[in-house]
Amino acid sequence: MKEIKHVLEIYEPGSAVDCWVAFESGSAFQSISIGDIVNPGPWTDTTHPTTVAKVTAVEHLVFETDRRITHKKMVYCESVENAPGLRAAI
Repeated sequence: MKEIKHVLEIYEPGSAVDCWVAFESGSAFQSISIGDIVNPGPWTDTTHPTTVAKVTAVEHLVFETDRRITHKKMVYCESVENAPGLRAAI
């Protein structure tokens, strides 16, 4: 059985090109849905340290090579006002 690699890419608010942050794992990431809030607070070197973003679209790409199967989840979002209650405590 082939190895499965999971990749999660979250794109800069309003962009479908500029990746904000990417993670790789040997296990699947939790489900992310349209309307979910993305909190970049704990990410190092983020260019938007105070931005809270709302997920606007999620795209999945699954492909296979000789060595593994890769499931890439691409999350697109938009900036929202950093209102109290949107940002979880870290």
